[in-house]
Amino acid sequence: GAIPVSSNVAFKEVLEPHGLFVPTLSADAFAEVISKTLRRPDRAAVAEELRAWVVKNHNLVQCISRVVSVLKNA
Repeated sequence: GAIPVSSNVAFKEVLEPHGLFVPTLSADAFAEVISKTLRRPDRAAVAEELRAWVVKNHNLVQCISRVVSVLKNA
């Protein structure tokens, strides 16, 4: 699977421990993180771990629960 690299603070908590969060919008910073990521010997394990996080936290049941919560509080 693909390994995400992002500067979006919404994903900082998930990506930073893996060195996949880019704190600036610098092309050089992104290039450095991407380059390091492509050379990681544990790429497959990291991709699997992050996929599991997405499945757990961004599935349809979770999404519906969040929407219902927002609507109830509106």
